[in-house]
Amino acid sequence: MWRAASAGVLVVASLLVSAARVEGRQPASVSTGGAVMIVTVRVTPVADRTPNFRIDGLRVLRGWLPRERRAASEPENTAARAGLSSVRVEDVDPQLVLRDGAGRELYRQPFTYPRVLTVPPVAPGESEDGLPAVVLIAEPEVALVVPYFAEVDRIEVLAGPAGVAVATRSVTPGDRTTAEGLSTSAAATAVSVPGTFGILIMSSGYLPAQMDGFTNRAAQVRDQLLATEPFLAQRASVRVSFHQNVDDLGCSVGCAGIGRLLCCNTTRIVTAAAASGLPYDEIIVVHNTPTYSGFGSRDGSSSYYKTNSAVTTCGVYDGDWTSSMAVHEFGHSFGNLCDEYDLEPSYSYVACVNCRSRCDELPGASACLVGCNVRSDYFRPEDSVMLSLSNRTFNRTSIDSTLSPDGLRKRLSFFTGVTRMVPGVPSGLTASASGSTLNLSWTAPAGGSPTSYIIEAGSASGLADLASFSTGTTATSFVANNVANGVYYVRVRATNGDGTSDPSNEVPVVVGPAAPAAPTGLAASVSGSDIVLRWTAPTMGGTPTAYVIEAGSGPGLANLANFSTGSIATTFGAGGVANGIYYVRVRATSSVGTSGPSNEVIMVAGGGGCTLPPGAPGGLTIIQNSGGSVAFKWSTAPGGPTTYVLEAGSAPGLANLANVDLGGTGTTFATSGVGAGTYYVRLRAANACGKGGASNEVVLVVR
Repeated sequence: MWRAASAGVLVVASLLVSAARVEGRQPASVSTGGAVMIVTVRVTPVADRTPNFRIDGLRVLRGWLPRERRAASEPENTAARAGLSSVRVEDVDPQLVLRDGAGRELYRQPFTYPRVLTVPPVAPGESEDGLPAVVLIAEPEVALVVPYFAEVDRIEVLAGPAGVAVATRSVTPGDRTTAEGLSTSAAATAVSVPGTFGILIMSSGYLPAQMDGFTNRAAQVRDQLLATEPFLAQRASVRVSFHQNVDDLGCSVGCAGIGRLLCCNTTRIVTAAAASGLPYDEIIVVHNTPTYSGFGSRDGSSSYYKTNSAVTTCGVYDGDWTSSMAVHEFGHSFGNLCDEYDLEPSYSYVACVNCRSRCDELPGASACLVGCNVRSDYFRPEDSVMLSLSNRTFNRTSIDSTLSPDGLRKRLSFFTGVTRMVPGVPSGLTASASGSTLNLSWTAPAGGSPTSYIIEAGSASGLADLASFSTGTTATSFVANNVANGVYYVRVRATNGDGTSDPSNEVPVVVGPAAPAAPTGLAASVSGSDIVLRWTAPTMGGTPTAYVIEAGSGPGLANLANFSTGSIATTFGAGGVANGIYYVRVRATSSVGTSGPSNEVIMVAGGGGCTLPPGAPGGLTIIQNSGGSVAFKWSTAPGGPTTYVLEAGSAPGLANLANVDLGGTGTTFATSGVGAGTYYVRLRAANACGKGGASNEVVLVVR
């Protein structure tokens, strides 16, 4: 019934450590749509020299590449770091390189790997149990998601100051078998919004019927995180997505003999994230267990988050302390923060901003207290969520420190771009036409230093289906010649290297003799088999000489009626209409041509009268998603619905993949044969007076 394309993805796999998504160098031949690989790299640390690396495996699958992060815009604060430790050989980023049979480089991606897993603190009110706060990973593995190229012949790991190949793996015919039927030009990149920070909250161990519980818990995590600085101040730029994952992520409680340590299979986490099609910079897993447990990870690097899209993950249980634990473990995985309690002096210190050798290295702190994990002789700031889950927020030092390896605000601003200046919105757009020449002028935005402007023109308000192009100049006027006759709805956006603004005011303009614009405000009333249609005449384009009524058995169809009213009247009535459901539109026509369609209304003849369309259905949820078979349920809409219409799109709010009248008032729907892809699904109720508002939107990922 539905079809949506998704790309294949190559993932480098990992069992215990964080996945890395990086800003790779891609050749021009890489284009949207294609396969990705998961590459598994195992690391054996060696004292005082470059670790040993080996490539344990690779896999090709269908999915999406994570979005790429921009390169670092400032050098590492080595002076601040020098007071703690010197840069070691093993701190130099290794790189994964894909080569063809002739040895030519196809793709390069730096990566890192976590050194430790963090153990959540004991639950508030419980006695300390003396168990470790961190667990060293003896042989880390890392999962990398990279594009798949048909011509790839071997994979190399380069490491050490000289960047020499320290591990090599040939790509065999057997490795390629899973790529059959997938596009191999490149992978699609998960939808993302520039200037945002993406957090993906993913379910583990929930049955489809339990997903409401996961969604509620994920919403609590989101709400507490966004109520905590620095995320509160930049919450408009923090995009939190929920993924109702049903795949096994390999999560279990009691790892390393520690009852409150939750472990998950990082490769499975990364694979599920890559297949979700949702944007993510960091991942939080919520595991369906009532046992108090969780995990975080620290990669030990100072600024790796900037340079190669490394993804560290964290996970939490489902219980009373889930939200606070998620904020705490997120402090580890995103902020590279230390625990602030002094329990474990036996592990090597890994630099963090909230556990320092001197009090003057704790900027903004209201206290300087002795002892923090993992140095009992170092100092920590005032109490925070990194000390106990009874504290819901981070302290000032953790938020605002600019010392290496960077506080939370500096890290978050790297993604949200608070130091960048996307242009403001142009204003005062005006348009005039003389013959086939169109003249536009506008006022430059107040800030952001545009380097160019983008002109958009559509056949209806809000559309850009007729033109979308850059002027290539900072001039605030534009002249287009030889413009085809017609009605254009025009907007302008400002753009520079940091991004593109929202659109200016929209102006409609008529070029030459033009067909009428589309009528607006179509409404229908029905009484038994009698119907009356009313609409508003267009105010743009040529003057209508008549109107065309279209009616179909489904949205957009005209298979039941298509005729001219022969009049300029903006009402039309008919009697004796056969019982049934009709999807109705109206167009304006003249000697020059016919307009686009008006809005569409649904009429139910023979079904009794109504006064208003029904309200929006509630509680739309996915109750089945397996092998292309999907099912939904929802709550009955108020206002007397006679049918429901299911909409599915390739992005939020769109209905470009499905617009289906379900033909009844039942509150469940099931179908099979749904193509692989990500669908944004919502529901509307309808009756003889039209369609009502949309329900909540759910994201359906079919593999």
